[in-house]
Amino acid sequence: MTVEILLNLFNIITFFIAIISFFWFVVSKQFNIIIVEKLGIFISLCKKDETFKENIHNYLKSEYVKYIYYSANIHEQNRNSYNYDLLTNELFPYLYVLIILIVINIFYIIYKRITINKNDLLLFILMFLGFFTEVIFYFVVINEWKYVGDFELLLLVLA
Repeated sequence: MTVEILLNLFNIITFFIAIISFFWFVVSKQFNIIIVEKLGIFISLCKKDETFKENIHNYLKSEYVKYIYYSANIHEQNRNSYNYDLLTNELFPYLYVLIILIVINIFYIIYKRITINKNDLLLFILMFLGFFTEVIFYFVVINEWKYVGDFELLLLVLA
């Protein structure tokens, strides 16, 4: 019974850590990656049309764009601070409780000299493989998915 509880607690904590890490390191950066990828059409236009390139260059040096860039940096810092506070205040307390329960369970298993059999070990391995396949699915399918075409985005921005 205790090994099953440990397995369930371990599964929950691994899920917490995987989801938090995934959102913090991958999803939060995804929008920026898509935008950079979609700039390819602007680069092509700048290479082919010198007037377009000069107009974009002058616009990017304007005080208005400098103000927008400054504001965007302030917003990013505020957003990162808010996200970090959200994690530490809302999710970490649950994570701490789970860690304490796991430690108590491990000490109980050691104290009672309970052995972990092959089936339990197989369940641990399958659990990790389950999370690993989710990561693979993200990088193979979701990350490569084309949400909007380059020219369609250009028309949306310039319209």
